[in-house]
Amino acid sequence: MSEQRFLKEILPNILPGIDVIEELGKGASAVVYKASDESLGRTYALKVIQNINQEDPLIPASKDNFKREKDILLTVNHQNVIKLHQIVEFDDAAALLLEFASGGELFDRIVEKTCYSEHDAAQCIKEILLGLQHIHDKGIVHRDLKPENLLYENSSDASPLKLADFGLGTIMKEGAHKMYTICGTPGYCAPEILCSVGYDEKIDVWSAGVILYILLCGYEPFSDETNNDKEMFKKILNGDYEFHSPEWDEISESAKDLVRKMLVVDPRRRVSVQEALDHSWIVSETNSTRQLPEVTVKLREFNSKRRLKTPMNAISAVNAFKIGNHNHGNGFQLSLQKKEESQ
Repeated sequence: MSEQRFLKEILPNILPGIDVIEELGKGASAVVYKASDESLGRTYALKVIQNINQEDPLIPASKDNFKREKDILLTVNHQNVIKLHQIVEFDDAAALLLEFASGGELFDRIVEKTCYSEHDAAQCIKEILLGLQHIHDKGIVHRDLKPENLLYENSSDASPLKLADFGLGTIMKEGAHKMYTICGTPGYCAPEILCSVGYDEKIDVWSAGVILYILLCGYEPFSDETNNDKEMFKKILNGDYEFHSPEWDEISESAKDLVRKMLVVDPRRRVSVQEALDHSWIVSETNSTRQLPEVTVKLREFNSKRRLKTPMNAISAVNAFKIGNHNHGNGFQLSLQKKEESQ
């Protein structure tokens, strides 16, 4: 069934009163629209998904993938996680009626600020961690935590920040300790995903650590001016990042300490979400009120480049750069061993 036929012929019958306003975004198998119900005076994000009856889990929005996303959205209920209002299914398509986060993406919101401080960064990461704590407590792993999937509920200063888009999320089976599916977005993927050595919920902590690093300086920890993805992957595998001068000179040691604890290559030594929430920098939300105008400038540049860059998923990246058990797995294990010996 075509997307347009679903919208024009099927949707009005299964979701009467819902009017599609505009397209918000498009992926491999899903399109997200802004929609409204004038009778209730509500606005929604309408996610239309195709191919939901495909049996192959490698096909985007296949039956297994759709079932996982549906089960996750039916399970979560937290102010820092996007809410599901309704699910409808028809033939080989489905529509998810989701909470509309009118406040926009995290980084877009920051670059619009006239004042931005370490305190603001601490509040952002605290809300991300609270959302992760909720889903991890339910056995859910997001697996694609990145700026595009962090949305503000509304435009008010007190608006909660929410985890969104659970299309790659999964619920860990009872008794399972590791997952092996390669997924996510390269710049935010944990080393253990790229090396196919098995992973757990700690991958979300790594991704949050990457986001925290960017919040404090305005650029990514593992990229460089060459924008060479292969070099970026090598840096991720080795945990090779720096607190450059002058950008990091005035950032508190407590904030740097949390970054160090989240961006640990060995997931066994990486902090959990709860340990990150208990960190002194988060607990005090930092006493620093020093403004960080340099960060908003660099973040504006980062945002522009991010939107222009052709997205690559982790599967494509691993295949392209031949990162896996047979090629770099030993290097990854050696990296863990060296780090253990130095600690």
